[in-house]
Amino acid sequence: MTTDLFKLRAFAFASELEREIGIPPGFLARLPEQDDWSFVVKLHALIEAAATHLLVAKLDYPELAEVLSNMELSNRKTGKLAFIKALELVDSDCRAWVQKLSELRNLLVHDVRNAGVALVDALSLTRPNAKAFRDAFQWGFVDVSKVPVKISKTRYDLEALMKAACVITYPYAPKLAIWFGSLLVLRRMYGAALTSRLKRQLQSVALVLVDALLAKKPRPKRRRGGRSKQRAQPMGQA
Repeated sequence: MTTDLFKLRAFAFASELEREIGIPPGFLARLPEQDDWSFVVKLHALIEAAATHLLVAKLDYPELAEVLSNMELSNRKTGKLAFIKALELVDSDCRAWVQKLSELRNLLVHDVRNAGVALVDALSLTRPNAKAFRDAFQWGFVDVSKVPVKISKTRYDLEALMKAACVITYPYAPKLAIWFGSLLVLRRMYGAALTSRLKRQLQSVALVLVDALLAKKPRPKRRRGGRSKQRAQPMGQA
């Protein structure tokens, strides 16, 4: 079922993102097949790579890729998310989602006893902050009927439909809900990176056109009547 989604044009970005960040084709589609621990760790690594990819595209400095890749993802002051927030690259809902994924990942990897814990049980370990996790992974919705999925009588909002899927699946299948959410986050990150590149290309084209116009010299105007008349000779000269 999960691989069928990538046949939709709206999710064609996945193959491009995988190619650009250098991971095997189909990596994202196959993530739900992983055990819960591996799923969270690998998804978090993918989100980190996508965040680095986005910042490099925005800053237009490929030389910074290694430096940015070594930065923490979710540090609120010095991490990738801090830069993404300052540059207004993705909205607060996306950033909250990434923040909670990082917290969940840290919960699992910092205690080896959690390696075999099911995701449903792992999330129960977050009980003191359970509402914050639910709000992030359900995109702020509790009741699926409140998700505005319709644009008009015959048109539906794809991202809203994905959010509705998160609301429905999170209580019973959190892995699937988190995976659905990752599609939204990655789609927005890749879209922001693509927009940054396109803006630069348009600016470059505009500068070339301006330079060409400024370099174009106007033709000198010709005097009316063709050649200038000969200067009249002084009186007394033959």
